[in-house]
Amino acid sequence: MNAPPNPGNAQSSRWIEGDASNLYWLSHGCLNTKEYKQLKSEAIERGHNLATMLDAPPSSSLAPQSKFNDVEDLAKFGWSLVLDGSDDKDMQKHLGLFTEAFKKLKINNDPKRWHRIQLVHDIETSYTPTNGTYDVLVNYEQGTIISVEMTSPAEKNRIASGGDPKLKIPHDKLVPLRDWSDVLFLGFRLAAVKLGLKSHVISGGIQHFFTGGFVDKDEKKLCLLIAEDSDDPWRFAPDWPGRVFPVVDDTSVQALASLGTQHGVAVANLFGCHKLQFRPRVIDRASIFCVQEKSGGTQQPQQKLPGETDEEHRDRTSKWCIYFHMREGVLGKFPPKDK
Repeated sequence: MNAPPNPGNAQSSRWIEGDASNLYWLSHGCLNTKEYKQLKSEAIERGHNLATMLDAPPSSSLAPQSKFNDVEDLAKFGWSLVLDGSDDKDMQKHLGLFTEAFKKLKINNDPKRWHRIQLVHDIETSYTPTNGTYDVLVNYEQGTIISVEMTSPAEKNRIASGGDPKLKIPHDKLVPLRDWSDVLFLGFRLAAVKLGLKSHVISGGIQHFFTGGFVDKDEKKLCLLIAEDSDDPWRFAPDWPGRVFPVVDDTSVQALASLGTQHGVAVANLFGCHKLQFRPRVIDRASIFCVQEKSGGTQQPQQKLPGETDEEHRDRTSKWCIYFHMREGVLGKFPPKDK
């Protein structure tokens, strides 16, 4: 946990090629060299396309706008909304993970300033319920989102079928309102109405996005690649602010790869596909860092298990996180290139 923060993006060729043999987890057979480079290059391409979309005007073909803008679409397509208050113990646990980050960013971690928004695809309509679940904590006043769960209808469908094609809902029969960006956009609006908040609170103020953990092992694997330091084959990301990657231009390869993670794609689409409802916003910084999970409802570190090494203890109790910073405007470094 003592590794120094990465001062920024590595040189493109050095990071993309890297020295795969230096990585601890690679040497244990987790990924071969071909997959190592492919994961990076594909993530960079996704991130570049998203950065271009965020810079493009809503009239551009590079920024296709969502057709889901009516809050009534949530019930129409089978989504239920649950709002939990500040007495939610699980909420308090999640807020406690980001104490250091909140201090530096001057974000209030008082649970009374936060709302938990859970959106579950569990209502029978013309589409089969999947129990897809999107769970976030939101501080509307300070424009901060923490993603607690991001399990899409497609992923829930895959899990429920257990790989059996007979049990799997065909892709063309899955509920069309299923992307995190669309469901959360409508959820934010509906929650604001129920909470008596004004619409400008949603349209103008989102600045901070935290993950409370990765979507899956593939996303963690990608973040290991992004945060690597060839001069110090590290095994754990550092504490906040972690390894920080500014989004500057198309040479910002690690920042763009961060945008190419599942959480990066979700956040970029939230702003990029709803440009007419949000003020223009870009993601200008990404961080990858670790927090230590606490014991039960306490703020005390978890104790080592019998026979557990220090490395094993850190790996078991460390929660990997991604942070994205948003601001108004455009970067101006990813000009639209409509065909």
